[in-house]
Amino acid sequence: MAYTIAFFGTKPYDETSFNEKNKEFGYEIRYFKGHLNKNNVLLTQGVDAVCIFVNDTADAEVIRTLAANGVKLLALRCAGYNNVDLDAAADNGITVLRVPAYSPYAVAEYTVALMLSLNRKIPRASWRTRDGNFSLHGLMGFDMHGKLPASSAREK
Repeated sequence: MAYTIAFFGTKPYDETSFNEKNKEFGYEIRYFKGHLNKNNVLLTQGVDAVCIFVNDTADAEVIRTLAANGVKLLALRCAGYNNVDLDAAADNGITVLRVPAYSPYAVAEYTVALMLSLNRKIPRASWRTRDGNFSLHGLMGFDMHGKLPASSAREK
């Protein structure tokens, strides 16, 4: 008998990656675009595990319903768990798993990408281009080379 997993708050890329990985296991997977909450938790009836993301709600009420529906495992596709009532999960026999950490390299690279994007005003330039406006006025950034964060500059 295959395990059944309900995924909430999924996007097409989630489904693609989980379907690819599931070829090794053969679980029955149910995908729901909506976020888990008290109004749709009934969709977990007959499900062994539920997988949620940051905007899903797993408060005490939802946890009690999950347990009543037979759910034994709540897996989070994120490191944070502030949206999960861990005490309620423990009291109702539901194991909670989460991502232990994100790659520090990926976080640092994303930070640099945001810094460069904002400095060079790429979002504004992109919107202008979509509107057919190719003016460079107001899009001037600055060289980041040699710049120190404010806290480092004060230390010197």
